[in-house]
Parts: sequence; C-alpha cells; structure tokens
Amino acid sequence: MGSRAEDQVNNQTTSTEELWLAYCRAEQAADEALRPFLAAVPDPVAFLAPDLHRSGRVYALRVLERRPEVERRRVLPDLVTVASTTVRELRFVQSAIASLDRTWLEANIEPHVWRQLGPEATDEQYRRLAELLDGLGLADLLNQVIERAAASTDENIREVAEDWKS
Repeated sequence: MGSRAEDQVNNQTTSTEELWLAYCRAEQAADEALRPFLAAVPDPVAFLAPDLHRSGRVYALRVLERRPEVERRRVLPDLVTVASTTVRELRFVQSAIASLDRTWLEANIEPHVWRQLGPEATDEQYRRLAELLDGLGLADLLNQVIERAAASTDENIREVAEDWKS
C-alpha cells in the first residue's frame, strides 16, 4: 500500500497527463478549424494583417507562422509597428520577424524601424524597438537607434540610450 505522498504524486501525474492531452486535443481541433478558413480566404495574410493590431494578435501570429515566407514578408511593416507598441506579445512578434530570411530581413527592416521613430515617437517606442533589434541580433541598426535616442531633445528618450549604453 502506497503512502499518502506517493498517492498525491500519482494523482498529480495523472492530472498533468490529462491536462497535456486536453491541450493536445485543443491544438488539434484548432488545426482542423483552420483548414476550412485557409481554403475559403483567398489571401489569408491580407485578411489577418489588421488583427495584428488588435486583440487577436497572438492568434494571427500563430496562423501566419504556418504561411510561406514570401507571404509573411508582406506583414513586416505591421510586425515592426506592433513591436514598437507592445510589451506583452513582443516575444511572439520578435519570433515572427526572426523567422524571416536573415539576409532579406537585414535588407528590409530599417525603413520600417525609422518610420516608427519619427518626430512623434515616444521613449517606449524607442525602448521596444531597441529590445526587438537586440533580440534579433541586428547590432548595427540597434546602435543607430541608440545614437538617435541619445541625440533626442526628449530626456525620456535620451534615458533609453543611457540604459542601453550602460
């Protein structure tokens, strides 16, 4: 006869296994529900792009990751915009951007970053984009962003540069 502690471990293991199986079934159901959507929508990426700016962002990113890279490239401007304004989903957005061909990304991301860092940019946008570029390993562009932040007349933006330099 097992001890009470052994019984608790066995119950926890069963419960954990059941939770994992429930998650797997939910993922499978989501995959099955996605198929008719993808078949019905002529341009899934164009359909999903607006959701990158709304509460369905994580779900849109999950669908986008299954699309061919040539399609995902079209939403780079949206992804950079979202990265400049979100904290919670930054790692999901960063992952979506990082999934793009490195050479293509290096040649195409810069104008989208500068578009976000125009005259009305906030310190939070500078901070989020610095985090993004650091996470992507785009050191040259990151250094340019930090240099621009350091030259800003806004003390909060200059503080971003100070934080990155220290």
